[in-house]
Amino acid sequence: MQACCMNFWWTFGLDRATQKGGVKMDVRHRHNLTYAHAGSDSDGDAKAAYGDHQLNSGQV
Repeated sequence: MQACCMNFWWTFGLDRATQKGGVKMDVRHRHNLTYAHAGSDSDGDAKAAYGDHQLNSGQV
């Protein structure tokens, strides 16, 4: 299920490396939370980062 969900986010450009975000770890380093701020980048930022690679959005 997780892989299917991740493909959804990437396919529609909802989660991409050009967004501001981060990772939080619990005290014992057993669990993490990965997050991205919606609207913290633009389509131009994403095209500049990924544009020359000719990737489908689901492969990014």
